[in-house]
Amino acid sequence: MDKIVNNSNKAIKETDKIFEISEDYTYFIPDTLTNYEQYRTNQTPLVIDIGTSQTNAGWASDALPYLQFSTQVAKFRDRKTSRNVIYIGNEIYRAEAMSRSNIRSPYDSNIIINSELLEYMMDYIFLKLGVNSSSIENPIVMTETLCNPNYSRKLVSELMFECYNIPSICYGIDSLFSYYQNNELFENGIVISSGNHSTNVIPVIDNRGILSSSQRLNYGGFEAAEYMLKQLQFKYPTFPSRMTNIQAQEITQKYCHVSLDYSEEIERISKQESRQDDIVIQFPFTPIVVEEIDEEELKRREQMKKEQGTRLQKQAAKQREEKLKQKIAYLEELEQLMKLKDEDEDAFKEGLIDYEMDDEDDLKKTINKLNTYITKANNKKLGIEESETKEKPVFPLLDIPDDQLTPEERNQKKRQKMLKASYEAREKIRREKEEERQRIEEEKRKEEEKRLKDPEGWLRNLHKQHHDIVQKIQERKKRKNQLSDRRSQVSQSRMRSIAHLADDEDLAPKRRRRGQDEDTFGLNDEDWSIYRTINKDEHSDTEEEEVNQFNHLEELLIQYDPEFIPQAVVEKNEKKKTIISQLSYGLEGFNEENQAQQYQVRLNVEQIRIPEVLFQPSIIGLDQAGVIEIVNDALKHFSEEQQNKMVKVMILI
Repeated sequence: MDKIVNNSNKAIKETDKIFEISEDYTYFIPDTLTNYEQYRTNQTPLVIDIGTSQTNAGWASDALPYLQFSTQVAKFRDRKTSRNVIYIGNEIYRAEAMSRSNIRSPYDSNIIINSELLEYMMDYIFLKLGVNSSSIENPIVMTETLCNPNYSRKLVSELMFECYNIPSICYGIDSLFSYYQNNELFENGIVISSGNHSTNVIPVIDNRGILSSSQRLNYGGFEAAEYMLKQLQFKYPTFPSRMTNIQAQEITQKYCHVSLDYSEEIERISKQESRQDDIVIQFPFTPIVVEEIDEEELKRREQMKKEQGTRLQKQAAKQREEKLKQKIAYLEELEQLMKLKDEDEDAFKEGLIDYEMDDEDDLKKTINKLNTYITKANNKKLGIEESETKEKPVFPLLDIPDDQLTPEERNQKKRQKMLKASYEAREKIRREKEEERQRIEEEKRKEEEKRLKDPEGWLRNLHKQHHDIVQKIQERKKRKNQLSDRRSQVSQSRMRSIAHLADDEDLAPKRRRRGQDEDTFGLNDEDWSIYRTINKDEHSDTEEEEVNQFNHLEELLIQYDPEFIPQAVVEKNEKKKTIISQLSYGLEGFNEENQAQQYQVRLNVEQIRIPEVLFQPSIIGLDQAGVIEIVNDALKHFSEEQQNKMVKVMILI
């Protein structure tokens, strides 16, 4: 029974029907029977219905099958015991997750092709039914697919007779067995059986199925669930959870229905103002727990932050003090080394090597840096503010001719040239930034004067500029989208321009002539003009400027117009009004802050679209007729009297 969820964290109205979907599936595994002797002595037939999706097995004298499990076999090697382990049916989902990675079926579509897997399943069936003899002494009744190939039947027969020594076996079609069991009043009719991989139509005359006139449609429960899964994945491409085939099968079986008039209902859904008929499926998720903090706890945490900040400040001050002491000691050592220059030249050079200094100038630079660092540190401790003015660097060697310099001074002159060029480049960038800053401030000042002089007129002008820029941006987006479609008028116009430029002798690229091994296109700058001509409308240099102006206008309008709605909000509201958004998220649209809604899928068109494939297989590209057409085709093989008798009784299985 479907459970309606009372979700307090939903962004949709209370009229929406929200249903949970299972995350973990519980499979029933029956115990082994212990009363096999009573069935063996009575020669009770053993009924085995091996379907492509589910297998049923039990004794013919029982009303219901004792075993019901999925037609799957998992075989893998257990690392702990170093043995091959085989799991059958529902046992797979109670075993280790590793076993699920190697699930197989004895079927290929509707045909049994793997006798080894079938033998594992038969062993499991006989074991669970309590068979404790060396051979099966009961007759077997087994189902098979419509028009089962002889090869498949041969595999099953050889297995049953040679491996289990059964006395006899009877094959039959499950839908006809069901017809004989449930229909005692009518001898004629039509059986429509929808299985896991196909839908079969079998005419019945005088309680006998006419297999020569039967029809098959290659669409069943598996294909329906697969189609449902693809539809939901396409509808919600960013769904945060992984949808499984089992979940899609559950949704298909519980929430889909056949429409009496598909076209009319699709039209009604597309024009429906409310979404009361929608079904919302809530997938499992782990809610984010928001911790509720009272005022006292907030004060306590704030106090802890302050105390922690104070401790960190003390630690940083202590580290700075230790670093300052190290710098002072290092400076004293370097000053002592500098004094050695006049006293002992050799000791001075050895000291430079020990302190990893290149020369005397390097030593002086290091001493100056240390003095500057120590001075700044002491001033900071005393609370003295320093001016940020920087002295202009001096390059004395640049004005001296090279013939008056030593080789070492020439090298220094080269370095000074590089430093001067770098300094001038930085100064140029700084001046440009300063000029830009002044220009922006001047524009702001003029804009403020206009606003104060005529607030209403200034605001109207601002709205007009905003509207014009929005139009330009939308036109550019529209053109880009049209260029991506080669059939659009814009794209065709572009192709005509390319063809025209190709014929133009002045703009045409220099193609290789016969006998010319090298393509010279691109050697001349004029060759690239063809691309500039083609792309002149696609890439605008003012696009970035327009975007910046758009952002600036929106900031002003948000600040001075309380009724202004930003363009992003307008586009979001317009998106909510689209039919795709309403079909996916309802009338209220998608709420990013609602975690529950992120794990919800909404069924509307899918409720009728999935079953409609039975009547219109072309929906999924299946080149077959629908159920109505194949029923009509099956009836053509019979007389009018027989047709009238059969159409009165239709059994759906």
